Amino acid sequence: MKPMEIFYILIVLLAGIGVPIQTASNAALGKSLGGPIHSTVAVFLVGLILVTLVFFVQKNAVPSRAAIAEAPWWGWLGGPLGVAYIFVLILVAPKIGMANAVGFVILGQILGAVVLDHFGWLNFPVHKINWQRLLGALLMIIGVFLIRKF
Repeated sequence: MKPMEIFYILIVLLAGIGVPIQTASNAALGKSLGGPIHSTVAVFLVGLILVTLVFFVQKNAVPSRAAIAEAPWWGWLGGPLGVAYIFVLILVAPKIGMANAVGFVILGQILGAVVLDHFGWLNFPVHKINWQRLLGALLMIIGVFLIRKF
């Protein structure tokens, strides 16, 4: 493995470690503020403020109308999907447990990624489903259900 690949893997692992911490903090915020929708609004408001500050500190140019118009339709799905993801985790994690919630999120990500790769949807390079990938997905499914059971 190349050093940059190791670096990228470590960054992604750290981001993954942050998910249950984020979920726990968002759920606690939701409990304090009165519900998951309140927490979701607060999380995105704080995030918007932070990313806006970073945007201006880095002196980024505002995208042109043409650039915005040229974006693919599915390029705009990240916002609604991000809101849904955070809202659902705030709502569900306290009810089924952190490991179960994160496990099912990871399982959904793996299954979705395998399908996106297989068909090359959303500009991903094609990586056809083969028995090794199916076995990996099956092991993930088994792992999630073992976590759920015990």
